[in-house]
Parts: sequence; C-alpha cells; structure tokens
Amino acid sequence: MDAGFSCPHRGPDRRGPGCSFCGDEGARAPYLTAAAGRVSSSSPSGAPVPLEEQIRHAAAFLRRRYRATRFLLYFQAFSGTNAPPAVLRSTYDRGLACLPFQELIVSTRPDCVDREKVALLASYRTTERDVWVELGAQSLQEHTLVRINRGHTVKDFYAAYSILKEYGLKTAVHLIFGLPGESRTDILDTVRRLAALRPDGVK
Repeated sequence: MDAGFSCPHRGPDRRGPGCSFCGDEGARAPYLTAAAGRVSSSSPSGAPVPLEEQIRHAAAFLRRRYRATRFLLYFQAFSGTNAPPAVLRSTYDRGLACLPFQELIVSTRPDCVDREKVALLASYRTTERDVWVELGAQSLQEHTLVRINRGHTVKDFYAAYSILKEYGLKTAVHLIFGLPGESRTDILDTVRRLAALRPDGVK
C-alpha cells in the first residue's frame, strides 16, 4: 500500500532527488498503480487514492490473479514510518480494519525509525497477526551511501536495527549489490557485517 508518506530527503511533495536508484513511484507496487490510479494523473508521485480504496482494489486483483484467500498488509511505497506516531497509528489502524490481515509489514529506512515508532509497531502483534519491518540499508559502506544520495549513515542503520530487535520485531534488511563504485570486497564486507547481526530476512 501507499500510505501517502514521503522520504526524508524528498520533501513532503515527494519531488526531491531522493536516492539515485529510486524512481518517481517510490517502489509502489505496479498493480496498485494500475488498479487504483492516483488523485493526480499528471503527477507521477502524486497523492495516492484513499487507503481503503487501495486495499479494495489490491485485494480484488490478488483474488482474481492468484486466487488469494489470506492477505498481508504491506506498506511499501516510499518510507512507511515517515510520519508522526499519531499519524502512523491512524493509518495502520485504518488499513488493518479493512480485512483480517495476518501480517503487518512496513518498509522504511533507518532515519525514520525511533523508539516511539517501534513501540507502536510492536503493539500490533497479536496471536493472529505478526509484524515485520523491512529496513533499507542498501549497503554498509559509508562511501556508497554518500554516492547514492542515501541520506543516512551506517551508524544510523545499526541504531535503527538495534531498536527493532530490542522490541523483538522481525526485521528484513534490503541490500543492493553492484551499486556504482562498489568492489567485490565492499559487497562481501557488507554481507559479513549484516550476517553477524543475524537478521530475520534479507532482500
């Protein structure tokens, strides 16, 4: 889903330069764009349609295409925790009220993670519903993060990861191999450093 949040260095209108690898859609699911459309068709990064309508369109697509009967609520577009906790709670509550989702998954970045937001995410765990956070590191090489205009540091990643694990949240880390200027040695160093943390998943 697209909660309508932006990313820290794109600005509230989502028009900033962002990371060098990120397109105007901010990793919005292609079928969501095609099915639900946007408020402003003239703006590739315009505000999304209401969350409830997105879920209705997406669930209908998944039922038709894959005969899906169980669903996970995945906030993927842009940064899913880039808002004040009260706004996050309202957004997550609205989404979870639409269907009996079996998981809440939120994709975000290290500089959009703090203790209050993580505590909020942890509060959504129940015996029937799990919670995952997908944390975008992309690389654990400082020079690479600068080169791709990532906007956070390796230290920021470690701090965010530590809070997520302190609260027991399942965490998957995003990496991109082959980023400009990275050597095989850089890539393997990132892999070893991340493996030492034993994340619950890696994309």
